[in-house]
Amino acid sequence: MTAIRLERLIVSLILIGIPAWLLASGGAAPSGAGVAFDAGFVPRLVLGLWLALGIVALLQDLLVAPAAPAPLVPGVLAVLVAAFVGVAVLMPHLGFWICCVGFCLLAYLATGGRSVAACLVIALLLPSLFVAIFNFGLRMVLPSSPFAWWF
Repeated sequence: MTAIRLERLIVSLILIGIPAWLLASGGAAPSGAGVAFDAGFVPRLVLGLWLALGIVALLQDLLVAPAAPAPLVPGVLAVLVAAFVGVAVLMPHLGFWICCVGFCLLAYLATGGRSVAACLVIALLLPSLFVAIFNFGLRMVLPSSPFAWWF
């Protein structure tokens, strides 16, 4: 087993272990209130998604032989940090969806992504999914745009 594969397996096991331990310890156990109104609802939801992500990562590491990762260029890291700071500064003014679409698009292109379909999925659907989940599913309104009420 190569060092890269072993490292990825260890990271995947950590991704599984932390949320599994937190869910099993009862730190986010439901109270007597309705499930959706419980203070632990969102943490349990996030921990469940985190656990699912860890399981998917573990399965991918076990089934697919990884290629050697390309080193992260300092210029790319600087672009990503600047984009993150830009999102933090502009989000109160432009809203969550517009800022996240720009960040996802820039991050995808800066890290070497070139597929148009993947770019559209990452840059448009991912922020839209978060808006749908938080604004309409959980009724926890994200910062909205001055241009349109739904994003």
